[in-house]
Amino acid sequence: MSWFILTLEAFTIFLLCSFMIISAVSFFKFRLNRKVERYQNTLKLLEVSEGSDGLIVPAISDEFSPKDFWLPIAFATLICMLGFFQLFFGLRIIQNPCFHNSNILFVVLSFGKEGIDLKTIQMTNLVVMAMAFLGAFTWSTMNIIKRVLTYDLTPGVYYSSGLRMVICTLFGLMLSVSSQAKSPIISVPYDWLPVVAFFVGWFPEVFVRGIKEKIFNHLNSKKVGKAHKLPLNMMEGMNAFNRARLSEIGIDNAQNLAESNLLELLAQTSYNAKQLIDWIGQAKLYVYLKDDYQNLNKLGVRTVFDFITACKTKDLLEGISKASNIPEMTLSLLQQRFIEDKWLDRLNKYKKILERQ
Repeated sequence: MSWFILTLEAFTIFLLCSFMIISAVSFFKFRLNRKVERYQNTLKLLEVSEGSDGLIVPAISDEFSPKDFWLPIAFATLICMLGFFQLFFGLRIIQNPCFHNSNILFVVLSFGKEGIDLKTIQMTNLVVMAMAFLGAFTWSTMNIIKRVLTYDLTPGVYYSSGLRMVICTLFGLMLSVSSQAKSPIISVPYDWLPVVAFFVGWFPEVFVRGIKEKIFNHLNSKKVGKAHKLPLNMMEGMNAFNRARLSEIGIDNAQNLAESNLLELLAQTSYNAKQLIDWIGQAKLYVYLKDDYQNLNKLGVRTVFDFITACKTKDLLEGISKASNIPEMTLSLLQQRFIEDKWLDRLNKYKKILERQ
């Protein structure tokens, strides 16, 4: 019976790990051609051609080359195998008399403690790490499925998935260490540790933010003279999946998004032109106004294109200034800057073409 269970567990690990390979094969066999067709139709709609007005039009074949996928797929698959091996066989290895108690990953809590039960610590740490891995794997699986369905599977998604699983597993260990320490930075009830660890795998950025805040508070750190972070979550329509997707191509804040190239984003992602133009328009306005951006949002001025229209005359500009508590001179200078921006003018042209459809 034990051999049957062992075989079943090994087969389950193989099946779960093979998801990475199957997803890539499905994308190239059934989805990539449709992406190429959609991209070409969008370029035709926007009246864009190679070399027109000095534009460089990326090719889908350069962004989604099969040879670029093998190494990241192998990396993600290997991480999955290690993670599921830990999940299925980790406790048996720890309980084996041959297992040495000198592994630093599992006895790290011995620092500053007396009469510590190393086996209990090892089991607790391993369970929490395995649940954090499982949360990261579940999130990554959903992300990859979504990317296949939206014609947007890139080599980077496998690298980021593998790294997410590794990092979240280590975050799980951190959570366990903190919760069982004498003076915990983050304290979680023992019974809740596995559940919280699973959600650490889903939302690692929330965990990191919580740790940073706790450390800063503990050290009485003062936030002085720091630059504005310009987070992407200030943009309407920007959820966790979208932020993760954009971060893969180097866009992790509003400034990166504001200066991004629409045609490159169309080739590299699955987002339609109208949505990308709207995001870039929001980001442009947010980069210049920062904390005052919300004041304009309340007036219905969401994007830089709305701003140009809303402040087109002196009377309108004065009204916006009074309603938003933003100095009229600031708004006037921004209006002039936006009008002189040739790339914004081109984006506005694309926007009007799409609105006519």
